[in-house]
Amino acid sequence: PQLLLRLFLILHLDPPYLHLVHFFPPSYKSSILPLSPSKLNPILMCRRHAEVMESSTPPPWMISKIKTNHETENDRLRQHASDLVSHMLIFCELRVTKKKRSDLQILQTLKVILCGLLSSVNIDMSEIPSNAQWASIFYAFTLLSRKVLTQDNINHFQLLLNYFLEHSNALSHMHAVAKSLLQFCHSHQQDPNSSLIGLQLSPKLLSAIHQPLARLWSGVSALDDDLKLISAGDSANTRVRKYTIASYPVLSAEQLSRITAHWSNVCSDRDLIAKKNQLAAIVTAEPHMVAMWKGIAVNCGDLVIAPSSTHSTYGDLKIYRYTGYMVGDAVEVYSSPDETCVYLVDQRVVLPLPEAGRASLGDVHRMQSIVTGPVENAKARILRATRENLRAVLQRKGVDIALLDKCGSLQNLRLQDRGALDHSLALMYEIGRDAEMGPFFEGLRRVVEKHFVKLTSDFTALNEIFAPIRARALESILDLQMDMYTAMRIQQYTKLFKEASLYLKREQKCVQDGTRKNEMASWWLRLIERACHAKLSEIGYDRGAIPREYIDEA
Repeated sequence: PQLLLRLFLILHLDPPYLHLVHFFPPSYKSSILPLSPSKLNPILMCRRHAEVMESSTPPPWMISKIKTNHETENDRLRQHASDLVSHMLIFCELRVTKKKRSDLQILQTLKVILCGLLSSVNIDMSEIPSNAQWASIFYAFTLLSRKVLTQDNINHFQLLLNYFLEHSNALSHMHAVAKSLLQFCHSHQQDPNSSLIGLQLSPKLLSAIHQPLARLWSGVSALDDDLKLISAGDSANTRVRKYTIASYPVLSAEQLSRITAHWSNVCSDRDLIAKKNQLAAIVTAEPHMVAMWKGIAVNCGDLVIAPSSTHSTYGDLKIYRYTGYMVGDAVEVYSSPDETCVYLVDQRVVLPLPEAGRASLGDVHRMQSIVTGPVENAKARILRATRENLRAVLQRKGVDIALLDKCGSLQNLRLQDRGALDHSLALMYEIGRDAEMGPFFEGLRRVVEKHFVKLTSDFTALNEIFAPIRARALESILDLQMDMYTAMRIQQYTKLFKEASLYLKREQKCVQDGTRKNEMASWWLRLIERACHAKLSEIGYDRGAIPREYIDEA
């Protein structure tokens, strides 16, 4: 992860980036490598960083000591990034021809590509890369190029690698390297770049999951220890290879009996009732889970959805990659793009990626829509803070905020409110033309920059941003037009006051010309008529016995 972030910095920060140096710890003076997470935290990974922090100047003594090192490392890492991206793009475009004389050229090109991919991220050429190292390479590609590989790309890679294995020396080192990459491609058919791994599910995709399943998460969490009772003997803690998960583990009658029998011995009556309710929630949700698993098999390397922790809420769901192993009833998943972090999650709360999610893979724009992250949350906090600050300013200027809230539903207004309403409307017109709002707009810009600095200083939060759009997403925070947003909000408030004022004027006119009196009298007469008919019906009076126009009909 450190190397990936270094490459990201070098590729996407405008050179030179010497103005960032003074944000490193004082002890870090002579070299930019290696970077640890603690040293990366203060770096704002965005081209717009200089605009936010331009008032700060690095100490002269630091500039003189590290300028040469920075320029050298800058060029070297840029070259590494360029090599990785270019070799991957060549890999995507390389085609096998039917001409025998081109066999040697293709094999040589594939060998160069494999060597270039490994050397670009400093992997020892004498080693056979692991899945985690290939995952880092593929993730680095999407981070640096802002592209994602498609299913067709992976199929093409497999075709080329099979060709290489068929025509190369089976005892050579490059043969083993190609074989390891082929195995990686076999197990990474879905999102081979791991750009979605560890990211939170978006509300849009979350809506595709039935809401009754929310009770399932709380039930499994509350009964975690009890559900372990049904694990079979020693296998409860044994890591077992299971390439495919084909169905949802429904609780059998025997398993339910074992759980409830255990409760009767160790639980009080009050706890027993609570546990039974939680178990009922699980059993009730099982048909929904079975329906979502119907016709779907999760293979090793496929994407799954699960809560981020045992005590997560229904809305806190993330995307993981299935490792192909289980420990008892727990599914082992990768929770980081470089596949160095493994997480165990109860199979009962694991979902396959819905059809809407699977159909989005390979398209950056559509993939972006199925996940959410800290950028969206930061924007929501900024807009919420802006709205609260604006309301506070309006209140200080004399606008009736309580009356503003009532204007959302006109039925809550009374004629007595008209005076205060007209006063607040006049103030809103004045505020809309007020030149003194300039300092307020400047304050909003500082609020935006504060949230930007907080987000970009958080190493964990940066990794939770969808990789292909990470730089653009960060810049979008600074691109928020807060003055325009505030002006639109002021216009909206003014419109609410104006509509409410017109509504009360119409109401007052209806009172003065007798319209409301007539409406009230008609309502009262209809109420009397209905009450009389109801009373007569209770005592057996038949309203249809005598026709309404009985004289004419006779």
